[in-house]
Amino acid sequence: MLPANGRRGFTLIELVAVIAILAIIVTVAVPLFADLRTDAHRGTVAATAGSFESAVRLANTACLATGWAGKTNLPGYGDGLVDFAANCNPTDAGTKGGSTKTNLNVARCARVWDGIQAARPGIGKAAGCGEPWCATAKAGVCTYAYQDDASTTRQFTYGAATGAVVVTNP
Repeated sequence: MLPANGRRGFTLIELVAVIAILAIIVTVAVPLFADLRTDAHRGTVAATAGSFESAVRLANTACLATGWAGKTNLPGYGDGLVDFAANCNPTDAGTKGGSTKTNLNVARCARVWDGIQAARPGIGKAAGCGEPWCATAKAGVCTYAYQDDASTTRQFTYGAATGAVVVTNP
């Protein structure tokens, strides 16, 4: 039966009940969504670091197999412009007559990133570079920092002196 004024609508109690139910759903769903984002960022960093480390190992193996230790521009590997230290770790790429020294700088870090990986995300130089990943260098060690998660520091480092790839992925 219609009310005396002929209008239908929700009562105040019904509206409050719906708002309360929505509030409960939001308090449960938002933390789950946040955890999914964190897991996705963690997975991206782990996968990229793993891919980079595999590329370093593959480059090292190619250098050892061809006796290319301490030489530049390995023919037939990548674009033929990957350079290696005496320990066969990649030290530069993408330039003719690059460098075999293990004290990497920012430009060489970015070139190693591009030179040894077939499929790779974009990389820029220095913090806030506008790419998904930014390269920096300190004391000859490359740091590749993930930029798509500003809530924490997710990165990995690479040192040509040791060939070690160390991941920081909280």
